[in-house]
Formats: sequence, C-alpha cells, structure tokens
Amino acid sequence: RDQGGWLYHRNMVGLMPALTYLLGSPVVERYDWFINSELDHFRSPARARSTISAYVERIDKPEEQSIMLMWGNAFVFNRKLLQDMRKHWEKLGLTASMNGTKDEAVAVGCPLFSKCD
Repeated sequence: RDQGGWLYHRNMVGLMPALTYLLGSPVVERYDWFINSELDHFRSPARARSTISAYVERIDKPEEQSIMLMWGNAFVFNRKLLQDMRKHWEKLGLTASMNGTKDEAVAVGCPLFSKCD
C-alpha cells in the first residue's frame, strides 16, 4: 500500500470482500438486481431500470436464469446469479494471500477463480 498504483488493475480487491458480505446477508433475497460500478461513475436509477428492462424483454424466462449484464466496466447481476454464486462461494470467494505462492503474494486480495492450476 505504500507504493503508488498498488491497486492498479485490482478492482476485484475491493469487490471480493463486498461480495462476501452481500452473499452472506439476506439482502440478496430483497432485490431483483444489483449494480457494481466504480466510485467515479455517475448512475441514473431510472436509466438503469429502463436499460435492464430492455435487455430482459429479449430473454426467455429471465427470472429462472443467472444473468450478468456488462455496461463497460459496470456490472449488473440479477438475484438468481447471486444466489448461484452464493452456492459456490466457498471456491469462487477464494483470494490470493500474502502467504500463498509467489504469484499470489503479488496479487493479494485478487480472486483465485481465474488462476490456472
């Protein structure tokens, strides 16, 4: 943390603990959609609702499918996707640690689900 740019290309470092909290709480059951965006993004709830609706109109039985929409570097998850992620969070939620391999020590806090075995 003492070096400039220590979070450069590490957006998931902050997202992983947030997802762990979210998936461990009852909040997932209360909302249909969740938006993850960066702090410097402007978000319009009305525009988000209408855009989500436009996508969902084209999907057969959207409430039964796990859906993630990618709006540039903002991501929209439906409840079903988060419920499915919750089922597999024991593996999906693993992050690199300082005590891990050399590669992990460089990527502390980053998710391991994309790491090749």
